[in-house]
Amino acid sequence: MEQSPQPIPAALTDVTPPRRSKPGPKPGTEAAKRGGQAAKQKYGSAFYAVIGAKGGTTVRDRKGVAFYETIGRQGGLTTRRRYGLEHYARTADTTQNKQLACRSPITPRPRQRTSVRTVC
Repeated sequence: MEQSPQPIPAALTDVTPPRRSKPGPKPGTEAAKRGGQAAKQKYGSAFYAVIGAKGGTTVRDRKGVAFYETIGRQGGLTTRRRYGLEHYARTADTTQNKQLACRSPITPRPRQRTSVRTVC
């Protein structure tokens, strides 16, 4: 006795996943364009300062101070390679920091053996 194949209901053959609503504003809307400002109004800028400090402390505790030295050195070398030494001369001229402005970017200042710092 041979059975004829039964048709499968359409509800079982529909394999498209259900649409998931994503959190946050819809892309392209004014709320999406100003999302950072809305979050700042909601939580305040002090909130972000606190979580940023916690993140920095956690990285320092896990990876150590040498990690920051390494990534700082790598970033400095990359900046020098991309923009050349003239970049440091331009930024030193525009900075408010007197110590950076008085130091020559091309020839480094010789290290002094005394503990007294030279003021420009």
